[in-house]
Amino acid sequence: MHRKFQQRSFWPLWTVLLGALLVGSASANPFMIVSESEYPAMRELASDGRWRVMKTDAINYMNNYSYNPTASLSARVDRVSGLAGSGALAYILDPDNASYYVAKIKAALDGWEGIYNDRVVNDYTTYIYGGSAFMHSVLALDVIRDELTTAELASIEYHMNNMAEFFYTTARPNWPPNAAAAFGSWATYRGD
Repeated sequence: MHRKFQQRSFWPLWTVLLGALLVGSASANPFMIVSESEYPAMRELASDGRWRVMKTDAINYMNNYSYNPTASLSARVDRVSGLAGSGALAYILDPDNASYYVAKIKAALDGWEGIYNDRVVNDYTTYIYGGSAFMHSVLALDVIRDELTTAELASIEYHMNNMAEFFYTTARPNWPPNAAAAFGSWATYRGD
């Protein structure tokens, strides 16, 4: 399997695993995949086996990568996806370093303004990798939402809403599930 594909396809795995094992409630953030009351059980799972590997991988990713707003569109989308996916998992499983993960996730989520401005209509990077990064971002935002100031949250939500509207209004006929999933995750986050 192509190495780049392996890197990009690993991080959605944690969302599937968490969604299958832990179903959150829609009463408070986080709620989309897991609720805060489930964090201790997740931390216990992460003390052994595959869960420990996932925790270690997430923490290593966060320690080794940062968001670069001047990188290519493809590199920015890839980095947002990795930082959002890894960061949310690291935030949950490594509470001693939660503020570090929040700062790195926030920097990545702030990148949606530039990604939106540089998006390319009918482009695989924008729709497929961008859609995946967007879903990771929505899930990460759900997890760290209460750690952000009102102004930080408003700015991130504004720019992510622009991207969600883009997915909704310009869905490509050859990639309809991706756009629907990206917009649908945003609608779920917003309670629409």
